[in-house]
Amino acid sequence: MKRIIPLLLTLLLLLSGCSLQEELLTEKRHINPIPADATALVFTSAGGTRTVSDPEVISALRASYRWTNYHLHCCLEGEVAARMTIIAGGSLHPAEPGKVYADPDVPSYNPAFRRLLRSVWESAPAD
Repeated sequence: MKRIIPLLLTLLLLLSGCSLQEELLTEKRHINPIPADATALVFTSAGGTRTVSDPEVISALRASYRWTNYHLHCCLEGEVAARMTIIAGGSLHPAEPGKVYADPDVPSYNPAFRRLLRSVWESAPAD
């Protein structure tokens, strides 16, 4: 009986169409490109540097982000207008810089986040 239960569970899993890899890549796994301890966002572009340190703006960006399977907001193609680096815990966050695209209508997995990120960059005062 002890050998049959794992076999039945495996068969049930296979028949349901689920797999461990699928489970790991669903909405149940949440990753946010802006860490909870972020204190500033630094945008660098050809026009100079802009820094956003308003906790409400950073929190709104975090809240607007949606994990879509294994796709991040940066998994796009297009001309990059600015790059965003993050200051978290008093130092530069090690994640790859985020991208603000020159085309406001570039297709995105997270359109609300991408639009808000662009809006934050455009409204930030130049350093």
